[in-house]
Amino acid sequence: MHKIILVADAKIAKFYESSGLKVGEMIKSIKAEDFGIDHSSQELHTGFAKKQNSPSHFYDPSSNPKDLNRDDFSKVILDVLVQLQKDHKYEEIIIAASPKMLGDIRDHYPKSLKNIPLRDISKDLVQSSPLEIEKIIFHK
Repeated sequence: MHKIILVADAKIAKFYESSGLKVGEMIKSIKAEDFGIDHSSQELHTGFAKKQNSPSHFYDPSSNPKDLNRDDFSKVILDVLVQLQKDHKYEEIIIAASPKMLGDIRDHYPKSLKNIPLRDISKDLVQSSPLEIEKIIFHK
């Protein structure tokens, strides 16, 4: 069975191919900083935030910049996942991510991937080797 494994946190996402119970080679790695995702804290926590060359956003005082960064990066990750699925037609998607990131991914999970079996693991494995990822995902 041809699978894709996504390992992600708020700053890095790695995509691996998998066949059977083995983690194969990494096919893609992306970083949030490469996509200009940066919701820096405002000095004033009210009103509109206006950065040069970007649309203005109303600053919600209950919004944490880290949460906004993670949410935006989860959307980028899913766009990449959709493209990889179009190119390779995986039969299963496995996602291993920190609990908050996994929640954001679930919130934005696209309809186009809903018909593909999904398994998710609430654990941050970004710094793990492919062998460690394999042990956690396939050999619990």
